[in-house]
Amino acid sequence: MALSPELNFEEIAAEDLRPVLKTFRFDFEKNILTSEVIDGIEAAKQIIMFALRIPRYAYPILSSDFGNEIEKLIADNETTVEYKKMELPRLIEEALIHLDFVESVEEFEIEHKDDAFYVNFVVYTTEGPIEIEEVFGEGV
Repeated sequence: MALSPELNFEEIAAEDLRPVLKTFRFDFEKNILTSEVIDGIEAAKQIIMFALRIPRYAYPILSSDFGNEIEKLIADNETTVEYKKMELPRLIEEALIHLDFVESVEEFEIEHKDDAFYVNFVVYTTEGPIEIEEVFGEGV
């Protein structure tokens, strides 16, 4: 006699399982967390933006895989603009590839203007492609 009821569950293949992305919306302009819940591609984009804006190792509560090392590269006065343009895609990919829902980071376009790097790229995720436009080094 079993202590719990015997239930038959349908088998689900591992490739059919994907993480459910759901979080509260963060207002980046006001720097506040809102009570609005977002999911899917919106949640994925928000997590990507956090990974691109948080320096790696800055907060002990976050995994050492989360965040980026872009600020160090941009602030380094001993490296050339060409070197920084070459390294930016690698550092961006390293910041994002550890996220469970990110499949690849591609199609980089980088422009240097007034000590800032204007970077456009596409992040291919389990939720769909996300086009990112980000400025690094502005005000550094």
